[in-house]
Amino acid sequence: MLNLTWIKNPDHVSYCKENEVLPRLARELGIADLAQQVEEFRTHPTAEGVNLKGKKRTTLKLFIPNLTFPEPVEMGVDLYGGAVPRLLSVYPLGDKRELTQREGDTVMGEQKKYWEGKHFAFYTNKECEYYPCHPVPEGTEFNCLFCYCPLYMLGRKCGGNFTYLESGVKDCSKCLVPHRRENYGFIADSFQKIAGEMAEREKKEGQ
Repeated sequence: MLNLTWIKNPDHVSYCKENEVLPRLARELGIADLAQQVEEFRTHPTAEGVNLKGKKRTTLKLFIPNLTFPEPVEMGVDLYGGAVPRLLSVYPLGDKRELTQREGDTVMGEQKKYWEGKHFAFYTNKECEYYPCHPVPEGTEFNCLFCYCPLYMLGRKCGGNFTYLESGVKDCSKCLVPHRRENYGFIADSFQKIAGEMAEREKKEGQ
């Protein structure tokens, strides 16, 4: 799957600042020294790249497209693999390299996301009897797309603003994470985590 045509598809690539993404990947994939491995590979790159094995049946490949493929592809050190094949092109903090390489590329905090401005990513139902279901200042954009928040089942790992009542019920009445336009990407990217949690629960129930 990892070939030049695949890499040139903007839906497959995210451009990231490594200080933002490497710590999370290191935790999720079980590669504690990931940042050091990336820096070492950047200093001593090879055309064939390097495969890093994680503790969770995952393998991450480090490579530089300009060395791996005959056609020039301007990227940083690339990481490919994980539970869902995706390419992450990472750059050091403070690197002035342009991150706006192709229209539609997902750049963490730097460039327009593929879903921004799209109708499928935002929907407001002002006819709903409960609109808005959370108190917000009048005129505030309110996304009703995730009315029943898919992150709820992640418990304390959801990333939202919640509390637990004495009864043990998770109270999200003050949380606006799923209702903010700009959080569509965060919610969509969390479905892999949700699927993992569901699989783990089903595995335990089947024992």
